[in-house]
Amino acid sequence: MSGDGRYVAFWSEANLTRGASTYGSKVYLHENGGTDHWVFTVRPHEHAFGAQAVRTASAPRQFIVTNDSTQPLPIRTLELRGPQKQQFAMTSNCPSALPIGDRCTIDVRFMPTTPGEKWASLKVIFDPDGPHPVRTEWVSGTGVR
Repeated sequence: MSGDGRYVAFWSEANLTRGASTYGSKVYLHENGGTDHWVFTVRPHEHAFGAQAVRTASAPRQFIVTNDSTQPLPIRTLELRGPQKQQFAMTSNCPSALPIGDRCTIDVRFMPTTPGEKWASLKVIFDPDGPHPVRTEWVSGTGVR
């Protein structure tokens, strides 16, 4: 914490193993020099779809973003990432600013095009222009014939 209490600087080393996270269930963001802050959760942290027939879509699985802040939560980007991201499809009802105390859903489907284990990360990006929180959740499944 800076001497004037306006910011916190930290260094973190991530464990990049799929499904491993050292983050707690809530993320707190405090803007430099201000009193604005966001408290939010993204649950669950992972969805494992299991076996899914190739070229068929699974039922959707939901991730829920909850805004426990005292102001609207800015949601800038929702995206699937990774070399197998095309094996999954995402839809969402999340607005660009999630109202205080509200929640929104991100639906993900698994649609394997080939057999084998597949995975991707779901990135929920809140402020791409500054020191931004990015929540990473995981989706996985196995394509079968």
